[in-house]
Amino acid sequence: MFAVGQNMPSSPQENASVLIVDNDPLILTGVAAILDQAGYICYCARGNEAANKLVATHLPDLIIADTDLGDESGLELVRKMKQMAGLSDVPVLFTSSSCFPDMIDRTRAAGGSYYLRKPFDPWVLLELVDRALWMPALVHTRMDRHAATIGAPIAKVAGSEIRSRTAAL
Repeated sequence: MFAVGQNMPSSPQENASVLIVDNDPLILTGVAAILDQAGYICYCARGNEAANKLVATHLPDLIIADTDLGDESGLELVRKMKQMAGLSDVPVLFTSSSCFPDMIDRTRAAGGSYYLRKPFDPWVLLELVDRALWMPALVHTRMDRHAATIGAPIAKVAGSEIRSRTAAL
């Protein structure tokens, strides 16, 4: 973990929202503290029902889910979430303490982009979060979502669409 007062690296994705789903309250609060200190907005859920309630009101930019949520399956939760409006292209980082040899394949089949075995190094977590948030497909979606909230116009540059902010002076 991080020493008290130790600064986390700043990220270009500060203020990105992350849904964290884990039935272990220590893991849940630890991951949220690491990400919060790095500038991310965290929404925490200890199970499927709480996670579904959160995504109904807050579309996350990233989902971090444990594969085993006690009596519930994090894999099944993500499969269902990926079918919800606005969540199909949201990247997923699965965490697990499972030693099953096919766990990575199972997480990918459920819609996962990354897999991190518990226990994990906080710096590795931050690196994977950073990578997941800037996947090419997500960049376009986040730009669209941001442009819709600020009403920014579309500008054409080199044949591709980009969103540009306009500020009233």
